[in-house]
Amino acid sequence: MKKRVAALTMVCILAVTSLAACGTGEGTTKGKTSAGTEAGTTEAAKQNTEKSETAKSEADANAADAVDKAVTEAPGKASGEKYKIVFSSYSQTAQFQVLLAEAMQDYVSEKYADTVDFSVLDGNMDSATQVGQIDNLIAQNVDGILICPMDGDALVPAVEAANDAKVPLITVNAQVNSDEVLAHVGSDDIVAGELEMQYVADQLNGKGNIVILHGPNGISAEVLRREGYENILKKYPDIKILSEPTCNWSREEAMSTTENLLQGADEIQAIVAQNDEMAMGALQAVLDNDMGDKIIVTGIDAIDDAKAAIEAGTLAATVFQDAKGQAEAGLDEILDIVKGGEPKDVSIPYVLVTKDNIADYK
Repeated sequence: MKKRVAALTMVCILAVTSLAACGTGEGTTKGKTSAGTEAGTTEAAKQNTEKSETAKSEADANAADAVDKAVTEAPGKASGEKYKIVFSSYSQTAQFQVLLAEAMQDYVSEKYADTVDFSVLDGNMDSATQVGQIDNLIAQNVDGILICPMDGDALVPAVEAANDAKVPLITVNAQVNSDEVLAHVGSDDIVAGELEMQYVADQLNGKGNIVILHGPNGISAEVLRREGYENILKKYPDIKILSEPTCNWSREEAMSTTENLLQGADEIQAIVAQNDEMAMGALQAVLDNDMGDKIIVTGIDAIDDAKAAIEAGTLAATVFQDAKGQAEAGLDEILDIVKGGEPKDVSIPYVLVTKDNIADYK
């Protein structure tokens, strides 16, 4: 509206200026009578008035077009066109990653069905696959990318490529080790490690032998959860770590690894897994060896299997990681950036889940 008014005002000023210039007697000629002069002047004025009205109409129409164009070209898509948003998950076999992807799909259906074209890519636990996916998405000129990386270092080139191509990219759940990531949406993995290890220390009364099952080496969750463990363990010098094998978030690897550990001479009082998939594998090995009443097993994520095991009294504890909260905040954030908003990190709280509060997380 302001643009329309400004345009009309300028036309009026031009019209007045034109009339003033045209009224200087250009229609008079030497030797003509006064009546002829007046007639010529009248005719010229009439023509100028018509021209002025035509110019005014054209200016008015142009101003209206400008307003319509401004509305159409404002941040956002043209009528009927959707934002193309893609989530690259490091794995769609890991249960938490499945929960995260499903929560995103549900949120798009509920809130962004008319404005977002959303899809999920499976990295198949392979960093090279994820890098290739990001390169392809850049070539397709998608509007925005969310990524949960398999490896925080291996995905750095993909982040840099997206930035160079001006394709907004943010991380969700796990981080890429680069300052060029526009924003991160997730939970504080140091806190998750602290909550889990503090629970174990309390159950052991500050003394005992433990095993820590690690996720893939170098991934942000693996590094930061281990840092959280250390923050607690330094307060309990009588808690000894017997082994720290890497089980790559895998239930199967954790089960076979635990089977081997249970054959050792040292007595294990607790197995601290960095996610629930590994916790469930370790728990199965413990139960198969009839040691469920001797060894505490804990995990992180609060996946359905873990919650069911807590209800059954076999898994001691997990740390709830809010897949729905991360998914919704991630989509809101990438769309805000795509539309010109300022990037910002979003933190979703962790919560310790035991038999005492499992009813709140069923």
